[in-house]
Amino acid sequence: MRHEIRDQNYHFLGVIEQDGSHLIARDSNYHTVGYYRDGKTYDDNHHLVAYGNVLSYLIYCAD
Repeated sequence: MRHEIRDQNYHFLGVIEQDGSHLIARDSNYHTVGYYRDGKTYDDNHHLVAYGNVLSYLIYCAD
């Protein structure tokens, strides 16, 4: 699975990709900004950010 995230002007902001059992969020430069697994979202330093999937938010914040 690969889901591109774009803004209202269709400018590429990042991508969410599936890697096995978890999802990885990458910014427009393909640097990892976060992970989603077991119902929790973590930042790139593996700190808990939220319960639930907020990967698109991490991508918007990285831009």
